[in-house]
Amino acid sequence: MNKDRDDGAAKEIEGPFQVGVGEVLTDAQLPAEGRVEGAEGGHHKAIGVLTDTLSKADARLLTEGADKPEVKPQAAGVLTDAPRE
Repeated sequence: MNKDRDDGAAKEIEGPFQVGVGEVLTDAQLPAEGRVEGAEGGHHKAIGVLTDTLSKADARLLTEGADKPEVKPQAAGVLTDAPRE
């Protein structure tokens, strides 16, 4: 877990809470702020999930790719010095 993911989850909870409190107190501004807060939380959480996923993929590629030799075009069956017609 990273900071974006944690902050996003907290804002996702805080936003609907603000909406509810604003509706109970008949405050017109608080529900709007709560909806914005909840949406921001969703975006931050998504960024955090993406960051975690990319970090894991990067780590996996670095560890799995470290022991494999580099494949050169000739080794892959591509003829680079083929005679031209």
